[in-house]
Amino acid sequence: MENKEELKETVSKEENAADFLPKKEKPRLKMSRYTVMLVPDSTDDAKQYEFSIDKIARYVVLALAAVVIIACIIISFAYKNYKLMNDSSLQSVIDNMEVDNTSLQKKNDELTEIVKLNEDTISELKDKVSELEIQTAGLYIPSIIPYKGHALPISDIIIENTISYSCLEGVAIVATANGTVEDITENMYGYTLTIDHKNGYKTEYTVEEKLKVEKGDDVVRGEVLLYVSEDDEIFSYSVLLDNERQDPKQFFETN
Repeated sequence: MENKEELKETVSKEENAADFLPKKEKPRLKMSRYTVMLVPDSTDDAKQYEFSIDKIARYVVLALAAVVIIACIIISFAYKNYKLMNDSSLQSVIDNMEVDNTSLQKKNDELTEIVKLNEDTISELKDKVSELEIQTAGLYIPSIIPYKGHALPISDIIIENTISYSCLEGVAIVATANGTVEDITENMYGYTLTIDHKNGYKTEYTVEEKLKVEKGDDVVRGEVLLYVSEDDEIFSYSVLLDNERQDPKQFFETN
């Protein structure tokens, strides 16, 4: 027992003594240094260069940092140029669209003006067509005296709504309106000609001589139907509307 206690006491003293002893510092790693010697063949003037790993590492880091900075600058300039080019292209597209829009608007205005002119022209043409229709319709209404030359009405020949004329040689008996020869009949007085004017009107001529026209011929106002070959030749003229005889004089008076 005594031996154990003495041993414990001895160990305790040694531990206490160790606390008062100076602690040994751990050895620091020294940076490796290298020397490079350059000895030329021609002279004995040798040159030597010393360098260490930490300096090389610093240079490498600086070089990488410089590369990164330069790359960032290049990328920044490239991006700005790309954006500028895109902006320029977009502006060019916008300018072209504005030019196209202006051109289209101009063409639209021109087309609108053309349409307006055409509408005005069409309106004028319609008015002229209406006038022509009125004038043309008038051509189919008996409205002139039935002869050209010298002729006198005969008062002693009285037929209701019929006028008889005594003509001199050379008088032209004419159609009083446009129409188609409906019929030519031969009778005791000579020949009776009927012209259909296609609007309810018809005219009848009774003459002593053979006519210049035939059944089915189209005639126009003023066209010669017969030239009188002898003096004192007589012809009769009448106007019918819906097959009812009308007073021919009323048409002469209104025209």
